[in-house]
Amino acid sequence: YWYFALFSVISSIGAAIIDAALFPLNENGPLGMVVSLALFLPSIAVGVRRLHDLDRTGWWMLVSLTGIGIILLLIWGCLRGTPGPNRFGLDPLATPPLSA
Repeated sequence: YWYFALFSVISSIGAAIIDAALFPLNENGPLGMVVSLALFLPSIAVGVRRLHDLDRTGWWMLVSLTGIGIILLLIWGCLRGTPGPNRFGLDPLATPPLSA
C-alpha cells in the first residue's frame, strides 16, 4: 500500500515539474491530468485491498467523501492488518514462501 502511495506522489511531483516547465502559464497541466486519471482506479483498488487486510469492506472508501473520513482511512492505513486469515482471504504476511 505505502509503496503505491510513494509511487503516486513521486509520479505526481514529476508530472507537475514537467508541466511547469512545458506549460508555465497553465495551472493544471495536461501531463498531471493524465497521471491523475491513470492512477485513479489503481488507487481505489489498492485502498480496497488495504481495507480487506484490516477485515473491513471496501465500501469504507466512501467515508473519504465526507472529508473527515480521510483521517480515519489514514489511521487505518497505518495499522497492521488482522493476523491470520480473515473473511477476505489469507494474511499476505503470514503465508509461507512458495518453494521453487
